[in-house]
Amino acid sequence: MYKLFEQPLVTRSWPTAARYGATLLLVLAALAATQWLWPHMNGHSFTFFYAAVIASGVLFNHGSSIVALVISATLADYFFLAPIGSFDIAADIVPWLSFVVICLVIGVVVEAMHVAVHHLHAANRALKSSDSEKDLLLRESSHRTRNDLQMLCALIDLQMRASEQPAVRNALSATRGRVRLLGEVQQRLRRTRDNTVIDMRDFITGLCDDLRNSLLDLRPITLSAHAEQHDLNQEQAVAVGLVINELTTNALKHAFPDGRDGRLEVGFRRDGGDYVVSVKDDGVGASGGFVPPEPAAGKHLGQRLVRSLAAQLHGELTVVIRDGTQATLRFPVVI
Repeated sequence: MYKLFEQPLVTRSWPTAARYGATLLLVLAALAATQWLWPHMNGHSFTFFYAAVIASGVLFNHGSSIVALVISATLADYFFLAPIGSFDIAADIVPWLSFVVICLVIGVVVEAMHVAVHHLHAANRALKSSDSEKDLLLRESSHRTRNDLQMLCALIDLQMRASEQPAVRNALSATRGRVRLLGEVQQRLRRTRDNTVIDMRDFITGLCDDLRNSLLDLRPITLSAHAEQHDLNQEQAVAVGLVINELTTNALKHAFPDGRDGRLEVGFRRDGGDYVVSVKDDGVGASGGFVPPEPAAGKHLGQRLVRSLAAQLHGELTVVIRDGTQATLRFPVVI
């Protein structure tokens, strides 16, 4: 029934004369069917007239259903209610009045359904249009922001080339990596009904690809990512991405000295009510791996940043040194 009202019927836009003429034909068809089947109807004289009234309201409008009701009530009284061949309804006033009242209610309900469903579809169309505009604005905003971040990376590159101090160049390189990560976030933003989210599997896979291309060069180190598909909001995704960036960058710098080969694994999964981020290497361990100190004792920006991001996510960062170093960040799922 809902699908019947989903789009305005062509018949509802017919000229008035055509709609009322078609209504008259429906009632006459109901009269003919009743006369034909009258010996088998056990006195149910209004059955087909109900159908005519309902069909008129559905196919045309409330006015057509009223016309169908008036004609049907008159014909039923004359042909089927005692005394036959007369418009006197005194003997069968109760069924006749019941027919009139029920048909009036049906006509009102059918027209109300038309109006309500059409209004609903108009609202849905407006909502879809609004959603499309929001998606377009999000894409445009993300594109512009990413372009600005790329320009900032280019400026940092220029500053790196102009500096002759290794410490400054290293600091600028780390900053460029963080800015590039923000650009990656902007590229993968996706709007949902209530929020702007990022698919973490695609995001982490892309981030590891960027790190592999920019930091590994010809080094004999394998960097792999194993991330489950979960949506995080923009703020959480940025924090997780920065944590992975810092831990991975630090491991590549310190866990594999003197051209040592090795393996670096980045993971992201859900464990009950928590998300778990892990960065594991099979490098030199405590002698060169990333071992975050206590927050108060952190002397390096990367170490302090990781601790700060863990706190921002209301999570806990732990480090295990065994056949390499594994840093694990566990933070609660926000629903």
